[in-house]
Amino acid sequence: MGICEKNTTLLKWSTATETNNDYFTIERSVDALNFEIIGNKDGAGNSQQILHYTFIDENLKEGTYYYRLKQTDFNGTFKYSKLIVVGCKSSFSQDILIYPNPSLEDITIELPGNNSSAKFEIISSQGQLIYAGIINTKILLSTEKYAPGVYLVKVESEFGTKVRKFIKN
Repeated sequence: MGICEKNTTLLKWSTATETNNDYFTIERSVDALNFEIIGNKDGAGNSQQILHYTFIDENLKEGTYYYRLKQTDFNGTFKYSKLIVVGCKSSFSQDILIYPNPSLEDITIELPGNNSSAKFEIISSQGQLIYAGIINTKILLSTEKYAPGVYLVKVESEFGTKVRKFIKN
């Protein structure tokens, strides 16, 4: 079983019995074909009771991940588990809202569903940094002194980076 929350997947599995179980290798893939080893967990060797294991996969980006376990015995023989699929969606997966757009004097920048602070920048169409700040959920920003034109709003959080345009009339 796998649960993804805030770019971290918690993997859980159990064994009813173990015979000569040396270790588990945890493998991850983004395409269900090419896997990479992301960790190991020692096995219990021999056990006749239910044992529970967990592994945390951190620093994931939004997307779908495929996991499998490779269980290896003391003599080197191994078996793969069935694949599990885990979808990771950040609370930053929704769009950035900028309104009114076009703007005359003020804009509101809103991050629907975002529960953490993020850095944001206002960048001119020539690439100049006009303003930088921190946003939690919503911020009202005066554009009164901005020259008419197209501007970019760049928002960076622990969940990634998004860029949106707005027009100043």
